[in-house]
Amino acid sequence: MLGLGAGGLALSSSGLSATWSKVTPRSQGTSDIKSETALKGLTDGNSFDIEGMSNTLLSVNDGGPINIQNTELSIEEVSSVASPSSGFNKLYFKSDDLLYKQDSDGNEKLVEEQVELYTTTVTATGGSQPAVDTTITGISPTQDESLTIDVYVDSDPSFNANYAFNYDYSLQWDDANSQLDLLLTVNWDTDPGSGNDVTLRVEVNKV
Repeated sequence: MLGLGAGGLALSSSGLSATWSKVTPRSQGTSDIKSETALKGLTDGNSFDIEGMSNTLLSVNDGGPINIQNTELSIEEVSSVASPSSGFNKLYFKSDDLLYKQDSDGNEKLVEEQVELYTTTVTATGGSQPAVDTTITGISPTQDESLTIDVYVDSDPSFNANYAFNYDYSLQWDDANSQLDLLLTVNWDTDPGSGNDVTLRVEVNKV
């Protein structure tokens, strides 16, 4: 056996083989790493090069960043994903060519490129139909943007009663004030009754 620090060369009847028991970061003077299939436990912000490697498992501890420079990241599409461990999230592409994320509870959400333009709250009045009928002014200074409108329960109400709602909206350009207004209507599918109001969050996002 010819010693090579943490690894070695072994000569046998089948030929010459090499093994490594650890990987030394490039900042300590090693050359590019081209053959190891598992890199684990690199810490303290050290950097290294990976070239021509397949089936690589990479784990970086202590919050060290992973930087990809001067190349693209190729990710294979998947049909199903197992939930990550507690405290972790997964990112992946599916056959629809869209990027998704999944939390440790198995909740999947589409990752969209969007910018929040406006957010506010409105009160859905129990015992009233419609529950909300209002105009929210100045949600955007541009009339031709691609927008998404989301209305959801901002926080759990304190009352104990069933309720369900639907909402409808339209966008109206206010030329005099050069702004886009949101006309919002919320109706009860299941009315919680008089005195049981629900606070709703309204979000306007640019996609």
